[in-house]
Amino acid sequence: MRAVKSLKNVIFGWGMQLLIILLGFVSRTVFIDALGEEYLGISGLFANILSMLSLAELGIGTAIVFSLYKPIAEQNREQIIALMGFYQKFYRGVGCFVLIVGTALAPFLPHLVKEMPDIPHIYLIYLLYVVNTGVSYFYSYKTAFVNANQENFLVSLNHGICFTFMVGIQIVVLLVTRDFIAYFVVQIAATLAENIIISRIADWRYPFLRSGEKYKIDPVISKQIKFNTLAMIGHNLGGIVMGSTDNLIISKFVGIVEVGLYSNYQMIINAVQTVLNQAFTAITSSVGNLLVLGDEKQKEDTFYMVFFVGFWLFGFCATALFCLSNPFIEIWVGERFLYGMPIVAVLAAKFYCTGVRQACITFKCAAGLYMQDVFKPYVEVVVNLVISLILVKRTGILGVFLGTLITTLLVTTWIEPVVLFRYEFQKGPWKYFGKYIWYGAVMVGGALLTYWCCGRIPAAGVGGFALKLLVVAVVPNAVYLLMFFWTGEFRLLARTLKSALGNVP
Repeated sequence: MRAVKSLKNVIFGWGMQLLIILLGFVSRTVFIDALGEEYLGISGLFANILSMLSLAELGIGTAIVFSLYKPIAEQNREQIIALMGFYQKFYRGVGCFVLIVGTALAPFLPHLVKEMPDIPHIYLIYLLYVVNTGVSYFYSYKTAFVNANQENFLVSLNHGICFTFMVGIQIVVLLVTRDFIAYFVVQIAATLAENIIISRIADWRYPFLRSGEKYKIDPVISKQIKFNTLAMIGHNLGGIVMGSTDNLIISKFVGIVEVGLYSNYQMIINAVQTVLNQAFTAITSSVGNLLVLGDEKQKEDTFYMVFFVGFWLFGFCATALFCLSNPFIEIWVGERFLYGMPIVAVLAAKFYCTGVRQACITFKCAAGLYMQDVFKPYVEVVVNLVISLILVKRTGILGVFLGTLITTLLVTTWIEPVVLFRYEFQKGPWKYFGKYIWYGAVMVGGALLTYWCCGRIPAAGVGGFALKLLVVAVVPNAVYLLMFFWTGEFRLLARTLKSALGNVP
């Protein structure tokens, strides 16, 4: 049953995300044509500033979702209602906090940009970003409950439909008015609509959530939430610094136009990463169920299968980003938006090293192992900022990306598996590290072979891109199949997929 639900969630998640990516590129093309590069840079900068305020969530959301796995598996209605009541009150408080503090930060915007662009109503635009971020919290607790019930497909479907309507209206607004404020007001309305709809869906499917009954959280669960929340404060801080400071450093030391240039690559990378992360998000609740009910061998075998899938997916996509990013951007928005291949290679490597951690992250979060590596994000923050600030002054924008890549390799790549294996599997991680090195070597070899093959294609334009796309689709996957078809992970994956497909109603 877990495999069936996971497969259903993955299929819906990928389907909706591919639609969102396609619409996103159409919207971005119209946006650049209608408003220009400075608006693109400001959009990326404001989004990153507001993402830093997500630290206000303190990790309680993650801690509560973990605490829901057992009550859901045991159908403990009283504890579910108690947890959701607390979750609701807390997240509405977070939304209010973001609105207040985000507004208070407005006077400090000039200190975050090397040269403030001459954009009309720039402070009003920033405040619209604050409103959009703040209102997104008011109903998110219902989304978390649907996901914890292994029904992520409902969230994906709702998001895909709302996003489609939003993009259609935004494109019309840009073509008719070329007004960024009107464009973003549409986004705020869509954010509200998406959250209200998923709330209504949750109430319909789980009517006991609106029963009005009041229960107290079990003292053991309450203590567990507090314990995990303390750890998640640091983890959230590390995630924000690693994910949100690149644009801030670039805007301060390189320039706002460079933020806009990077945002095109970032959009491609984020789109691919979001699609792949959908698979891991879709199985997290099933992994939580497995860790509650499964035996030790089943847990470890499933972990290595998920790790193998993560390597294949992120390795293939990193190769595609390395070989196809520049040809695609040149066709899409023009040659002036291109980076050199050293920067593209570092971005692809950063994407792979971040993505291949998803198996460890998924199992670690599903197991509630937050406090065990509570020191990691603080080390991550210091190392990333120090290296990035040193390198950006020496090598420009390349140094910012190298700083993040080096930090990932020096800190997170080894700490996360050590914690997972010590506290969940009760053994050393040496088998994991052996596979990590082997997978990485195969990925690099496959990527270099694919890039060499793409370089032999003389055609340019759309025709040349299509041929390169065919090469990228075939070569790395053929390399992976040849190297791994005989392994236990591949055979287990084949059996799992066969079983899940056979049981889909």
